[in-house]
Amino acid sequence: MDTDLTSALQFQCDEITPPFSIIITCYNQAAFIREAVESALNQSFMEKQIIVVDDFSSDGSIQLLRQYNDAIRLIALQRNVGAARARNLGASIASGNFLVFLDGDDVLMPWALDIYHQIIEARRPKVVLGKLLFFDERLRAPASRDRPRRVRIVEYPCFMKKDRAYRASASSAVVDRQSFASVGGWSVGFFPFEDIDLMIKLGYSGRAVLIVSPATAGYRRHARNVSRQTDRMFHGLFNLIRKQKSGEYMDPRGSELETCGVIGGVVFYWLKRAFKANLYYHGVKLVAAGGLMVIVGVFRRFIAIAVGKQPEEIVEIPPARVAEF
Repeated sequence: MDTDLTSALQFQCDEITPPFSIIITCYNQAAFIREAVESALNQSFMEKQIIVVDDFSSDGSIQLLRQYNDAIRLIALQRNVGAARARNLGASIASGNFLVFLDGDDVLMPWALDIYHQIIEARRPKVVLGKLLFFDERLRAPASRDRPRRVRIVEYPCFMKKDRAYRASASSAVVDRQSFASVGGWSVGFFPFEDIDLMIKLGYSGRAVLIVSPATAGYRRHARNVSRQTDRMFHGLFNLIRKQKSGEYMDPRGSELETCGVIGGVVFYWLKRAFKANLYYHGVKLVAAGGLMVIVGVFRRFIAIAVGKQPEEIVEIPPARVAEF
């Protein structure tokens, strides 16, 4: 945790703020970073702040970013600090009421902020879980006719009550700035599954809205995705399990069983992937470390199916316009 993060974010709250701060992090992503920045600049929702944190890239990324001049606020780090600390540094200078995170190899759909704004105005959540569109290398530029008019959502009292699976990513995280500060932001040194870790820390912070459709962000699949690095992914899973067992996720407002169920659902997904890929050693280790959590997670899903999941709702999205706030 960055010790100055909470005070820095609370200080920013005293200023006149736009609805959103988009925080883009980049580390040696020269091939993709321009698309990420352009996707933020080209949002149909106009009232936004764009912060880009370059984590000491050595591939020319910083030279590309400097071409945007005052269109973005650029932080060029003088040493590599890792994704979590880079995001926290971006958040510490953000002035938006909500933080929209975006990795440097991903993109926002042009209507993303319009959708987030409409949901926030209608439901007042603390967390919005965006919908990801997975694509390979290049994404076709959406046309104006692709702009959605209706959004399917599911609303929960808090994240820990979520009864549907979703594909977690930093690029799908939209978080109330004060709530983000209250949990210390992203856990420095925790990677991968830092997105799940953050959502568990925010688990009882207040209302959460899950977007079922349409997609609000594009997740680029390429050779350097950490999700392709099996050993690192399983290392992250064991970190989640360790934090739960050590009591680091304890929250007096919630239930340990619910936290176990959330982690167990993630472990169960990767357990299936391990055995399908004949990674029996990893699978057995996961069962030994998190078997009880898997049982809780599977039971939780069974109850949701038997009792009935939280119903979907529709939010209407008005035509694109300059936001008023």
